[in-house]
Amino acid sequence: MSSQHVANEPWHQAFDRETDRQEMRDTGRKLLGLAIQYTSRTSQHEPLLREARHIAEFYGRQSAIHRITLVDTMRAYFFFRESLLRMTRPGLANRGQYDAEDVRIHREMRRFLDEAMYACLASYEATCRSLQLPEITA
Repeated sequence: MSSQHVANEPWHQAFDRETDRQEMRDTGRKLLGLAIQYTSRTSQHEPLLREARHIAEFYGRQSAIHRITLVDTMRAYFFFRESLLRMTRPGLANRGQYDAEDVRIHREMRRFLDEAMYACLASYEATCRSLQLPEITA
């Protein structure tokens, strides 16, 4: 992922300490690993989804605590999501050609990432309520 591009994003700048940024990167790598495992399996998805939701809840909580707007939180999420989807795009190996397995992998990746997004949003909202912070939407 392009570090030069993200350095100017408000969601990246909110983590001004290198230790915070490193923690976010490490957590993102864990989520990537779970996504790969999830799409590689045809069963036993729920334990992987549980862990992905846990990671996404961490992201939602950190975004709220660092006062990142909900819009910028979703921009960060979609930056990550689109990077993963591009990596698993059907037909990537054989330009313009894909089979049922390519389609299954792409569909599973979307399902995995959607579940993570819902968990991130729920955690953001819950953190704002528990800390009595207004949700930051602008």
